Amino acid sequence: MTKSRWQLLGASVLVAGYVVLFVVMVGKVNTGDGLAWTRLIYLFGSAEALAFAAVGWLFGSEVHRARAESAEKRADQESAAASEEREKAAYSEVRIAEITAKGEALATSVRAATSAERSDTGDLLAGESTSVWPTNAVQMRALADTLFPPRD
Repeated sequence: MTKSRWQLLGASVLVAGYVVLFVVMVGKVNTGDGLAWTRLIYLFGSAEALAFAAVGWLFGSEVHRARAESAEKRADQESAAASEEREKAAYSEVRIAEITAKGEALATSVRAATSAERSDTGDLLAGESTSVWPTNAVQMRALADTLFPPRD
């Protein structure tokens, strides 16, 4: 918000009037007239309030403008950071869903492979029997069941 020429002139007139009234007050200090002094003090208080408001308006807006611009800049940075974090979270959710789906598909494949009919072969003459399914496959199925419980 920029200040117009008339606003600046009005504030300057108020400040100048306050200075003139202050000089008049200093000149009337030793007059001895108590009633006139009381009236001047009352008038001076009102002029003082107007002058301080004008000075505050003249100089205070510059201070507040810098603070407001700084706050807006910080807000923009925080907004950008929050937007980036939301994008990361959305991407993570998609990746979690993809990885879970792949893990469940792998678990289903392991279960299907390990639940197939097991046949024992061996040398009948020697009396030995070996399992077609090694212990690792059984462990893989147990791990698949633990990580991705079957949906029955």
